[in-house]
Amino acid sequence: MGDRRLIIGLGEILWDVFEDARSLGGAPANFAYHVNALGECGIPLSRVGQDDLGDEIVQVVDRLGMSTDYLQRDPDHPTSTVPVKVDRDGTPHFTIIEDVAWDYLEAEEAWLQLAARSEAICFGTLGQRCPQSRAAIHRVLAEARQALKVCDINFRQHYYSREVVEKSLAAASVLKLNEQEVTQLRELLGPGTADEADAFLRGVIADYGLELACITLGGDGCRLITRDEVVARPVPPVQVVDTVGSGDAFAAGLIVKYLEGGSLTAMADAANLMGACVAGYRGATPALTAEVVEKFHAL
Repeated sequence: MGDRRLIIGLGEILWDVFEDARSLGGAPANFAYHVNALGECGIPLSRVGQDDLGDEIVQVVDRLGMSTDYLQRDPDHPTSTVPVKVDRDGTPHFTIIEDVAWDYLEAEEAWLQLAARSEAICFGTLGQRCPQSRAAIHRVLAEARQALKVCDINFRQHYYSREVVEKSLAAASVLKLNEQEVTQLRELLGPGTADEADAFLRGVIADYGLELACITLGGDGCRLITRDEVVARPVPPVQVVDTVGSGDAFAAGLIVKYLEGGSLTAMADAANLMGACVAGYRGATPALTAEVVEKFHAL
């Protein structure tokens, strides 16, 4: 690992299945990949089936330069596949199938030891849809006492609840969500929350002891909000192919720059750069050019 920061993506790993191809997916795995591409040590903690598709995921993770040591194998449940349809503006629509390997994560000792050494962990709400994985995720988070904990809200289909969301917010230091998810979160948390997004998220920051909340705004960039500061930054121009994984790349850029000690503006610009780069390619894990990495670290 050397001087590279240890940063974990904790939760689902899967195949995104497009009409004519499939590619590695799952927000925590995508996040870990982009952390790695930026020169840090990004490691996915997840679970795949004891099947051919699981073998292929292990091979792809290895080929992408990430450790496969923390990918569990499940003899009873299949590797996750998620059909994806991309509409004309590049927006993906996912059909997430139940009862797959990552629904049965186990908080094994190797995971706990890794978490204790980590500098940041990114986790989401989707990976907690089943009680076993939910318990494992929070056990790992509890062990990561020194780590920055990043909750990437992902309200997919019906796989979330107020209980899961509130427990996740309570465990987190940083919250990332998009405009639609801001509305859904406000509805979930109920009466008494502010209508205006910045005021609402300031309330969430205060209520749950967060350090930072971030709203991704697609082609309009992002807003970063703390207790006493708001920064809004535009996104670099990009010809969108699809936005699969753009939010995960955004999160990776945000957290790496955060750990580097960057200002809110630098964090926003770095995150926007990463999200835009991925939107310009098919799939969630395209190779980053040396020019992009250099531009990122110059921010």
